[in-house]
Amino acid sequence: MEDSSMGPDPQMGMDLNDRAKVRQHVMRKLASFYPDTPERMLHEKTIKFEQKVFSASRNKPEYLRKIAEGLTNVERLVSASRGAPSGITQNIGGVNGNHPQAYQFLMQDMSH
Repeated sequence: MEDSSMGPDPQMGMDLNDRAKVRQHVMRKLASFYPDTPERMLHEKTIKFEQKVFSASRNKPEYLRKIAEGLTNVERLVSASRGAPSGITQNIGGVNGNHPQAYQFLMQDMSH
């Protein structure tokens, strides 16, 4: 699917407004996981993640499940890395990664 990934899809039962709400939710969650990450970077990752999930989903329930699973995976990685020794933190792309494993997960291709 080209970037009709932003358009309504009758088979999915979703319109642009539905997807915008999902993106807002994803953005809020990512911002809470990565409070020191620039908003522009979070926005780019939110868009890329949502588009990949939408393109890979056959219907609305699958789409919502994959979005939830992706956010849960990031949340688990953030939680697990909070207990990591401080020497593990690193600077990735000019942004200090307080949660390096989760940050790497967020920054990867997210083709989950």
